[in-house]
Amino acid sequence: MQDKVIDILPPEESNQEKRLEKHIEIKKKKGHRFFVVILVLLALSFSVVFFSTAYSSLNIKLQIAQREVSIQDEIEADVSQLSVDFDKKIIPARIFKSEKKAVKTFKSTGEKEEQGRAEGFIRIYNNSRSGSVALRANTRFLSSKGAKIFTIQDKVVIPPARVENGKTVAGFVDAKVVAQNPGPDYNIGPSKFSVPGLVGTNYYYTIWAESKSDMKGGFANKISIVSQNDLDNAKNKLQEELREEAISQIKNALASKFIVPKEAFSVDNFQFSCNKDVGEPAAEFECSGDLLMKGIGFKLSDIKDLASYLIKSNYKSLSEKLREETVVLDYYPKTILLKQGKVILSLSAKGDLYKAIEKEILLSQIIGKESSQIERAILKSCPQAEGVKLEFRPFWVKKAPKNPERIKIQPEFAD
Repeated sequence: MQDKVIDILPPEESNQEKRLEKHIEIKKKKGHRFFVVILVLLALSFSVVFFSTAYSSLNIKLQIAQREVSIQDEIEADVSQLSVDFDKKIIPARIFKSEKKAVKTFKSTGEKEEQGRAEGFIRIYNNSRSGSVALRANTRFLSSKGAKIFTIQDKVVIPPARVENGKTVAGFVDAKVVAQNPGPDYNIGPSKFSVPGLVGTNYYYTIWAESKSDMKGGFANKISIVSQNDLDNAKNKLQEELREEAISQIKNALASKFIVPKEAFSVDNFQFSCNKDVGEPAAEFECSGDLLMKGIGFKLSDIKDLASYLIKSNYKSLSEKLREETVVLDYYPKTILLKQGKVILSLSAKGDLYKAIEKEILLSQIIGKESSQIERAILKSCPQAEGVKLEFRPFWVKKAPKNPERIKIQPEFAD
């Protein structure tokens, strides 16, 4: 006979026990997780505090007071100087050269009146049989056309009249005549002429002349000629053009950082010639020019270095420094000695001085201090500071780092 085993616990009681065990196990897991979270938060907090303290930084911006000072002096630029002589106030200089040539055409503005007298030939008649008649040179003849006076150039003798076939034939002689005045009005056609000098005598009616052809060659024109003023203007204009070209060439070819003031340029030589002389008729004329330009140049940096030195020398102070970037120059050539290779410059300069900050001393007073303590220490030891700005990193840190290398002091200036 087999034995029967019977479970004496009811099914409900067995399930409750399992649920209880499961609940206990879940609570254990939650407790473990909470403990881990707390440990992580503690570690993070420790890390933040540690790194904030160990790697924090402070940037201090100080608004520094400054004062403007100025100097006026004379300095010299010399081509024989190799470097700046601060004590003698001499800077190096260089001579720059440029040669320019050109041929230009110019208009003539002078005027001259060119005149010509009309001339031709006349036949002079003598209708008197009483004998020959002599007329001296420059005897005047009056034309019937236009009443123009012409004169014979040489003495003439007019033979007397003769009788041919019962008729009186006047004697005659041919002569060259020239108009009394120049101009085209005397270019007259064939005409008859009387002799005014014979008025009041019997010869006035028996002596006359006739022309068979036109009188020619009379004129009066204004022509252009080269005047002295034309040549002078051409010389000045050509020289100025070549001068500007030479200056431009020198400036374009200047060595780095060199400057040549416009007053330091000088024409060393200028050759000028023209193809026409004064009074020659010409509407235009050509002139050529050959110009040699020289200029004395120097470096602006040398002037600035010397100006800074002069400012520092005039305002000696162990605690004040010159802000080089604030130096402003004003200079002009006072005397130019091109042959000696020298330029005397009148120099004005100004710049800002400020009291230097003793950074090491200041750092020793603010290391590890709170922000309020830092500001008080700065204003006490740095009276030249007109304003203080503290920049902590990270932003929640309010103490200066203990490592001075993590503190930066930055002077600032109001420009």
